[in-house]
Amino acid sequence: MIIFLLFFCSIFFVTLGYGLLVKKIILNEVLSNSLDIGETGIIGFYFLLVVSLFFHFFISLNQYLVLSVYIFGFIAFFFNIKNLNFLIKKRYYLLIIFLILPGLISIKGHPDFEWYYLPYINYLRDYKIVFGLANLNDYLGFGQTWIDLLAILRIPSLGMKGSNIIPVVFSIFFLFALFELISK
Repeated sequence: MIIFLLFFCSIFFVTLGYGLLVKKIILNEVLSNSLDIGETGIIGFYFLLVVSLFFHFFISLNQYLVLSVYIFGFIAFFFNIKNLNFLIKKRYYLLIIFLILPGLISIKGHPDFEWYYLPYINYLRDYKIVFGLANLNDYLGFGQTWIDLLAILRIPSLGMKGSNIIPVVFSIFFLFALFELISK
């Protein structure tokens, strides 16, 4: 349980780190100040999706790339942590996390995960892009972007046991953004 809690926190901090990096470098000063923590996390997820799709053209999404993505995400988070002063102001952030966290304990994977998602994730981990791969299996022609995010955020020692945590972190960021929009 402690490992999954640490994995949850690492996904949270890494995606938030990339979101803060995108806010600082790409977005202008006016727009970046109006974004809250939920929107920053969602931007981090989208940036990681672009990174995953870009690198998959050239190399496989192996453990070295995944670990370098994590290390760079943690570095980006801790160098931009001063921009997170708005995190302490909102008390309902902790309420949302504590309401969702017990569901994370009993979360069960999709029943077809081993048949549909896992082969594609293993393909992403083992090979760079292969044109014509959909001729071998029809499902490989209809990939989802979640699978690319699962592949780039998968810790090698955990395997696929923590794959359900990544969408939960995305939904927490979505709820943060939703509550911020409602409160405005």
